[in-house]
Amino acid sequence: QGTTAPDLDSQAANTKTQWGKPAAPTSRAATLFVADLKGFTGISARLSPEQVAALLAEWYMDCNVILKHYGASIDKFIGDCVFAYWHGTAADVCVSAVQAAQALRAAEDAATSPTRVLVREQQDIVLDCRIGLHVGEVAIGAMGKGINTALGDAVNLAFRIEGLTRKLDKPLLVSAQFVEHWPEGRQYFKSCGYHEVKGRAEMIEVFSLERDEICKSRGIPKSSQF
Repeated sequence: QGTTAPDLDSQAANTKTQWGKPAAPTSRAATLFVADLKGFTGISARLSPEQVAALLAEWYMDCNVILKHYGASIDKFIGDCVFAYWHGTAADVCVSAVQAAQALRAAEDAATSPTRVLVREQQDIVLDCRIGLHVGEVAIGAMGKGINTALGDAVNLAFRIEGLTRKLDKPLLVSAQFVEHWPEGRQYFKSCGYHEVKGRAEMIEVFSLERDEICKSRGIPKSSQF
């Protein structure tokens, strides 16, 4: 059974001890989202520093608008990578995570900024991203003044799952734990097998989405490919 807790970010950030220091992080279930731009190192080598900066700024804006629209809290940007999370692991939260993934991958289709149009027309550069989704227990709280973040093994695993998208050549992968929280079960997911990931003794199973069927069942726009 999933759980939700919609206002815990602000609560955690504002909670103080009697000495005025931020309260210790607390453990709670979360749905985790990691995405980065496909081939951005190679893209950067073909562009001027100004163009790279402009593309990254637009990518950050896309992430901010789309992830917040679907209820996520953006934890941090690391270069061209974004890490975000939802409080809770309820079915509707998992659906929101998949919808956000779909919308983020479709954002390039609607991009009309001068920089995006220029690099697309002159150098055939189209931004795309790879995404990993996971659910698990994390510690969320204030790590410093004005800084609220999520930590724990589940966060590390979410990054490893996103990393497997390159090895398996899949734009989006989810963990077995994520699939367990999906409202219709495994019928819209296809196992990509068990894989070794850094820092874990046991192999993990990851899944791709059967896109057409999942779009039909959840009303998700079919503007990009999973």
